[in-house]
Amino acid sequence: MLFRSCLFIVALWLFPYNSSTLCAQSVDQGAISNVADTIKVQAWINTAQYLRKSHPDSAQILAKHALAESYKHGYFPGVRQSLLLTIEVADQQKNYLKIINTVPLLLWLCDQKKDRLMIAKAYYFLGQAHERLSGSSEAFKAFSRSVALAPDSFSLLPGIYNNMGYLLFRLFQFPKAITFFEKAIAKGRQMSQYDVLSMGYTNKAIALTELKRYNESIPYYDSAILIARSHNLYKELLGAYIFKINLYNKMGQYDQASAMAKLASRISQEPGIPFQRKYLLHMFRGNTYMGQGSYTKAEQEYLKAKKGELNFQLTDQASLIHQLSSLYAVQSRFREAYYLHLQSHQVLDSVKSLQITANVNALETQFRTAEKDREIALKNLDITRQDKELAEQRNWLLLTFSILSISISALVLAIWRYRHFRARQKQQQEISRLNGIIEGEEKERARLAQDLHDGVSSQLAAVQTFLFAGKQSADDGQRDKNINAAYTLLLDTAKGVRQIAHNLAPTQIVARGLASAIQDFCEHFFTHTAIRPSVEIYGSYANLSETLSVHIYRIVQELAQNVRKHSGASLFSLVLFKSDEIVLLTIEDNGKGMVASEMKEKSTGMGLKGIADRIGLYRGTIEFETPPQGGTVAHIRVPLPETPVEQKDRAGNPGNTR
Repeated sequence: MLFRSCLFIVALWLFPYNSSTLCAQSVDQGAISNVADTIKVQAWINTAQYLRKSHPDSAQILAKHALAESYKHGYFPGVRQSLLLTIEVADQQKNYLKIINTVPLLLWLCDQKKDRLMIAKAYYFLGQAHERLSGSSEAFKAFSRSVALAPDSFSLLPGIYNNMGYLLFRLFQFPKAITFFEKAIAKGRQMSQYDVLSMGYTNKAIALTELKRYNESIPYYDSAILIARSHNLYKELLGAYIFKINLYNKMGQYDQASAMAKLASRISQEPGIPFQRKYLLHMFRGNTYMGQGSYTKAEQEYLKAKKGELNFQLTDQASLIHQLSSLYAVQSRFREAYYLHLQSHQVLDSVKSLQITANVNALETQFRTAEKDREIALKNLDITRQDKELAEQRNWLLLTFSILSISISALVLAIWRYRHFRARQKQQQEISRLNGIIEGEEKERARLAQDLHDGVSSQLAAVQTFLFAGKQSADDGQRDKNINAAYTLLLDTAKGVRQIAHNLAPTQIVARGLASAIQDFCEHFFTHTAIRPSVEIYGSYANLSETLSVHIYRIVQELAQNVRKHSGASLFSLVLFKSDEIVLLTIEDNGKGMVASEMKEKSTGMGLKGIADRIGLYRGTIEFETPPQGGTVAHIRVPLPETPVEQKDRAGNPGNTR
């Protein structure tokens, strides 16, 4: 209380207010009766704004108090300002998940008051949060909504256009990215935002460089450099210098690149320059030295850049590794060159995978959005119908029992509200269950793609390398050795493909039964690991439904995957039992185990959540425990015969058992 009082006094001293103005404002809002409370809330908000950059934690505390007090008294301007301040502080602290969780409440409040400017700001911060968390699709949608709602004078518009262009650039859609960079340039010039204007010119030049339109990009680099130099914008100036060095390197003009690198080195010593740009400067200087034949200096620059390669984009990482591999090859350091060559191909495969994934996600998002919109529309229609029926019942009750006492009327109203709540709760649970099943399917697709990429793709790349080496070798013995190595890798690749096919279990379950499918999976899954599996299966599974068999098989796959990846175990035990009333599945390992808090946290993850959703279809349960001797035990119980929940799911959603 003393801390609040002190802050309140400081706030009033820093931000004096006209009490008559606040009285008028409170009367206009018609929600807060005490003018002193209005003054206190506004003082907290303004003090938090004052402390936001220097003391963000204190600003967050003040914003929290202002939000609570505003909500308590129904002072909605204070609620909106407190929420926006909370989002701004979270953005400064890089707490992007908090932004994503707070923005929907601010959007709802602003929508009630039709505050388009505040809604545009909220979508801007939401887009930035998704961009930092690599959610390109969600970020682009949020930025698009912000642009649609914002007036032409909105000060954040130039930066939003720059961000949208950058998101498209990351997805290799360079022509579309250039369109948004041009919008950022036009708005930045109109609003005299020279930092955004300089970045817009640089980004457009980079996109033109990626399209190999080198001569067209030079004037835009020069414009960016001129604007940044005129207004002492060292970060933007260094960025323009660095990417112009890259341009000269690609054009083979190494003397101009070397001169530009000297200018960039001086600018990089200025305070506030991000480390990522310094590492990027080292990489491009290494390219310059490489082109000039100064291999020792090039290696020094590449090694400096490699310290910060984790901050690079994947394309820049691949370029750095490829250049260092080429350097080692020129210096006859073939072993190091070979390993770096393989590493660069892996990174390039990841880049191609991202590009393919982006295209697939765009199409899949369109499809799933249409499906979800249809499902939500049906749910809303059902809710509307129920609301109408309930409203008619309420009117009839009010008309029929108007002569009853107030207590009976209150009881009837309470019953109606409870029924309404239960109906909505049931629908929300159904939607949550469907979302959980969809997430599980997405994870299985992602796992299959990862297996193909990490296993088959890398092994085929190695086969290609051995075959190429054998083709180039003049020695017959070495050629035979390379061909034999390639043949061995091909056999391993074929085994990997068969293993992936084994994991796609439904056809195997139909052909051989659940027990044989689980037995074969465990034997193959732990073949090349230090884990020894033990499988015990009791009971007959011939009359078990195909859908339940597939769900049990998928659960075994998920838990076995968790044991192999995370437990560090040497033993894996599986016991499956079936009677006429129940199916029991117990999976145990002797790994490091999980504490109670870790179990609770992991139970909300996509894998264990998918297991819970599959079991929920049959009203089953899952429990985890950690014995005193260590390890983890999972107990799964599924009652038989099939329950109405499972039958309904099979009738309405036959594709959910994949």
